[in-house]
Amino acid sequence: MVRESDVKPYQVTFVALISACSHASLVEEGLTYFEEMDKEYGITPLDENHWSVVDLHARAGRLNEAKSFIAAMPKKPGPSVWGTLLGACKIFKEISK
Repeated sequence: MVRESDVKPYQVTFVALISACSHASLVEEGLTYFEEMDKEYGITPLDENHWSVVDLHARAGRLNEAKSFIAAMPKKPGPSVWGTLLGACKIFKEISK
């Protein structure tokens, strides 16, 4: 865990943590890590951090949450973000949303 060491994390640390949570279906834990980036560590999320949260929601089938997160992103989402959402829509057969 990040909190249990003296190592200062940076943006890529959180990409890895959130991605691991995504693959392990640990959605709430991944969201907690994303929130802690700024609140606890003062780290501004990169595009990759935002993409990892979209992936976190998408893999869990939380497509509405992924879409809402994309709408609230501070920058215009890139192709990787939209590709992640579209891929999840295909997998979960949710193409009408």
